[in-house]
Amino acid sequence: MSSEKHNGYLIFLLFCLIAFLVNYISQEFILSDDIFFNSLGEQLSYNRIQTLLDESKKWRWFSYPIIPLIYFLKFSLITICLLTGLFFWNIDLHITRVFYLVMICEFIFFIPAIIKTTWFVTIADNYTLQDIQTFRPFSVLSFFEESEIETWLVYPMQLINLFELLYIILLSWVISREINDTIDKGFTIVLSSYGSGVMIWIILVTFMVLNFI
Repeated sequence: MSSEKHNGYLIFLLFCLIAFLVNYISQEFILSDDIFFNSLGEQLSYNRIQTLLDESKKWRWFSYPIIPLIYFLKFSLITICLLTGLFFWNIDLHITRVFYLVMICEFIFFIPAIIKTTWFVTIADNYTLQDIQTFRPFSVLSFFEESEIETWLVYPMQLINLFELLYIILLSWVISREINDTIDKGFTIVLSSYGSGVMIWIILVTFMVLNFI
């Protein structure tokens, strides 16, 4: 168990380092000052935009210590969901083992992050803040113009994407391997636990959006 904990710390450190790198590239090479002026120029004055940029740069480095905390909370919540599902199926897996499996599977979400970073750094031209915020490769949202859909539907349509599906499949596979059962059993456990958690999260975010628009 001590070896697994050691490996778990290393995996978490590697995950955070990659997240730091993606965040740094995004801040330094994608979210340039010109993007803010071009995107907000019609709504805000030059001085107001410059003030926002100065404040953003002042607090930019503060975001890095927050990244490990955010991912730790995310992994913990997913682990709790899965442990709840395993409990109802009378299956006993140690919390550290489930947390470890969740971390391993989460690496798949760096694929769309890398695609997005590569797209805006090397391919896209004359893009806006809205383009960056709504860019979700292989999501349901990518098949629609954002102006065609209701604001409260944007986030759910972003969340329904190929990589979320691959994550569920991968998580189901590692769970089934861990409990020595079929992939169907793993899929049932993941959908009934993690899937329910995602649905609750979507409802919560949608409710907040509807109350702020």
